[in-house]
Amino acid sequence: HSTSQSKIGNSSIHFEQESKHELAATHFLRVADHADWDFGTGGDLTIEGWVYFKNNGASNNYDNLFYMSGSFQIARQQSSNKLYSFTGSNSGAESSGTLTNNAWHHIAVCRHSGTMYGYVGGVIKFQYSDTTDLDYTTTLKIGSSAGNSSWFLQELRVSNTARYPSGTTFTPHTSAHSSDSNTKLLIQSNPTNLHSGAYGTAQSDGKKYYYTDIKG
Repeated sequence: HSTSQSKIGNSSIHFEQESKHELAATHFLRVADHADWDFGTGGDLTIEGWVYFKNNGASNNYDNLFYMSGSFQIARQQSSNKLYSFTGSNSGAESSGTLTNNAWHHIAVCRHSGTMYGYVGGVIKFQYSDTTDLDYTTTLKIGSSAGNSSWFLQELRVSNTARYPSGTTFTPHTSAHSSDSNTKLLIQSNPTNLHSGAYGTAQSDGKKYYYTDIKG
């Protein structure tokens, strides 16, 4: 956790992939595969979070909000500042990069009725047809990057519903998420108010928490 940057509350999760860092290759969150984010063929989904990037990198380097096996990936391309979505053999990206450095951005990718939608700041940036069977058995990686990358993450939420369907503009949330029946993964940063409990179960504040090993 870091208190140097925050959009909601007083801290965020800091990912720093520096070649000089002895743990650079493992400095990210890892979550064991779970049926909660096996979305199947054409199943609705939403992956969203607040991100803050500090620097750029090479064109083949990505900062990964969500990464499974290279076939299911939501990321920023470091050189262009573009939001990308990769689902099987399909993909979509911004026409021009809006994920600029030194500012908080809300990003969301939704699949609704066989169409994938990508948003930055609640505004549609791309869409493409997709009914890929998104059922992988690899470890979920959050915050993995290549090159010399430094960025922050808050309020990562994975849902089994399309919260922002049909490319409609929306206002991103500016307060901490509460859990609901469609929330399948919720990762928050709050070092002063820790929670405990079984994997994925609702806590006294109504939120679901998932525990993972933090590398680095």
